[in-house]
Amino acid sequence: MTVIQLCGRDGLPKIELQVIDNSPGIRLVSESGHVGFTVALNEDSHGMTIANKNGLPAIQLGIYHKDSGDSPLGTKPALILSDFDQDTTSLEVATKECTILQPAKKTKRPGGNAKPKSK
Repeated sequence: MTVIQLCGRDGLPKIELQVIDNSPGIRLVSESGHVGFTVALNEDSHGMTIANKNGLPAIQLGIYHKDSGDSPLGTKPALILSDFDQDTTSLEVATKECTILQPAKKTKRPGGNAKPKSK
C-alpha cells in the first residue's frame, strides 16, 4: 500500500492519494473527519462517491466490471442517489430510499439500424 496524505491545520488528513494492490484512489475528507468524496479504480469497478455531511454515500456513480451476483447492478453503469431520512446513519434506510438510474437496453429498430426517415 502506498498513501500520500495532505493534512489540515488540525493535523488530520484532508486529501489522500492511495495505491492499494495496484488500484489507485483519491479521498477528500471534511473538517469533521468524514470522507466527502472518493474516486477509485480496481479490477471490480470504477467509481465515484459523494457523501453527505455525515459521511454516508449520497451519490454513487460507477461501472462494475465483474458480475459476482453480489451487486444488483450487474455490469451496467449506474448512478445511485440515496435520500437519508432525517440524517439517519442507517445504510439500510438509505438503501430503501434510493433511486438507481441505469441506461436502457439497446433495442433494434424495425428495418435494421437505419434511422427513421424525416417527413
